[in-house]
Amino acid sequence: MQLRLQNVQPPNIPPDRVRQSGVWGTDLTLAAGSRVLVNAPSGSGKTTLIHLLYGLRKTFSGEYTVDGKNTAALGRRDWSELRQCRFSVVFQDLRLFPQATGLENIRLKAELRPVPAARDIPGMARRLGMDDKLDRPVSTLSQGERQRIALLRAMCQPFDWLLLDEPFSHLDETNIGYARALLMERIEEEKAGFLLAGLGFDYGFPTDKTITL
Repeated sequence: MQLRLQNVQPPNIPPDRVRQSGVWGTDLTLAAGSRVLVNAPSGSGKTTLIHLLYGLRKTFSGEYTVDGKNTAALGRRDWSELRQCRFSVVFQDLRLFPQATGLENIRLKAELRPVPAARDIPGMARRLGMDDKLDRPVSTLSQGERQRIALLRAMCQPFDWLLLDEPFSHLDETNIGYARALLMERIEEEKAGFLLAGLGFDYGFPTDKTITL
């Protein structure tokens, strides 16, 4: 699935940041299956970019197309289909249901469009050191444990693009390694691309394109 941003400029990005950006105000094409690192200095609009690509941010000038179709023409059902089948995301603020258990949070998404990986949620959780935490309410988990629940949720659905907004900020190097290995397996299984947005660290992910936001 090809993504293209043509002269896209959100109103909340300062003009001097737009002039320096490799995304805003440019013609940027992200080919299907690309592995993209977005270096996003503070105030450059990293979360804005993730929300825009995922269809949550609609206030911008320019044109955003998915496989050549202008997203301005997409309705709620179109975006619902894209989010269930073609985009998966780990938000910086995670967006988990705090009173639901970790397993319930994962299954809420996984059951919409099941994939083989979702049949082994306990096994995937074990690889991230989370198998004994799945039955606990998310509100009782540490921030690093919540990040791992969000990562598992993102992996248990089909996707052409995996969007990652600072997904490892509360994980140590060992746990990042476990998460990276599992994420890359799922990315390769789906023959998908990924976009990792953060402060410039690639966390050992193989990337073929680096953009400064």
